[in-house]
Amino acid sequence: MTSAITPLGIATAVMVAGALSACGRGSVPAATPRATTGTTATARSSATPTPQPDNLEVAVVGDGLGAYEITTVPVVVVRNLATTHDAVGVRVHFSVLSPQGANLAGADGDIAVIGPGETTAIAARAELRGVGDRVHEDITVTSWSAASSGQTLVGRDVAYECETSSCGGYGTVTGKLSSATTASTLTLTAVCYDAAGVIDGGNTSTTGGSPGDQQVAEPVIVTNRPARCELYATPGV
Repeated sequence: MTSAITPLGIATAVMVAGALSACGRGSVPAATPRATTGTTATARSSATPTPQPDNLEVAVVGDGLGAYEITTVPVVVVRNLATTHDAVGVRVHFSVLSPQGANLAGADGDIAVIGPGETTAIAARAELRGVGDRVHEDITVTSWSAASSGQTLVGRDVAYECETSSCGGYGTVTGKLSSATTASTLTLTAVCYDAAGVIDGGNTSTTGGSPGDQQVAEPVIVTNRPARCELYATPGV
């Protein structure tokens, strides 16, 4: 037997369905909008590399003495072992020692700055008559700073010119600085070696800087006629 659906029943069903629909819409969260163009970057975390300690040290490469009459010239070649730091305000204290180790004289040399990995030199003078003495250096660095541009200029076409009949005692080292510099003054150092490769003298003085290559001459004191010489220049102190 089929029961008839009255208008009142239809209205009641519609009201119930509407109530259920309204209740359902209130419990469903709104849809999240999606981008229609481009891509969404995914954030990735990466470990920050741990900085490696730099080797903050100025090391002695070689040293020696030149002597003539009452003047002795201690000379040292040094290298900045750091890879990312300038050595600033480098002072070398020379102690001239007798063959038996007695301290005979002292002198100081200053280098304004040595760039990372760079090699340069410094010399000083002591009033002392002696051959066969040796030298010891104490090196101090005022500070270390983040590396800037190269600091040391290296001479090329270096030659020794005799000033005495034996070509020993004293002479002049000439050469051309191989790079331009913006420094107004330069500390210029000549280093001379004997035939065995031992440092046998040299000298340090101050000269003017130049924006281009420049020819320089450095008077030196050497014990014997040198087999070869080197020239270094750093910004003046």
